[in-house]
Formats: sequence, structure tokens, C-alpha cells
Amino acid sequence: MMQPEHGHAIFFCFEFIFFVLLARRFFSADSFSDYRIWIALALFASAPGILRHSYDMFTDTALIAGTIIGLYG
Repeated sequence: MMQPEHGHAIFFCFEFIFFVLLARRFFSADSFSDYRIWIALALFASAPGILRHSYDMFTDTALIAGTIIGLYG
């Protein structure tokens, strides 16, 4: 059973998985080896607060994950 303090890991994984899928759809890339996907992920991950606060169970962590999933469709 998952411990309550590790609930943030679910949202953290959702953020990055769906961001890569969203970038692939946005750039109309045929495969995940397209460099534009990984550049977009690097820019997203380097945004202030994304990695620093991703381990905290803030409401913003779930909000970002929900927004990315919503944009992906």
C-alpha cells in the first residue's frame, strides 16, 4: 500500500509522462526520438519550482498535472 507521503510521486509521474505525450502531439512527431520533445521537456523541467516543489504535496503539483492531462485530451 502506498504511503501518504508518497502521493506526490503519482502527480510527478503524470506531469512528465503526459507532458512528453503532449509535446509529441503538438510537434506532430512520429517517434519519441524527436529532439523537439526532449527540448520542450528540458525547458519545462527547468522552470522555477517544477523540480524543487514536485516532492511537496502542494495543490499546485496536482493542478499542473491536471492541466497537462486536460491539454493532452
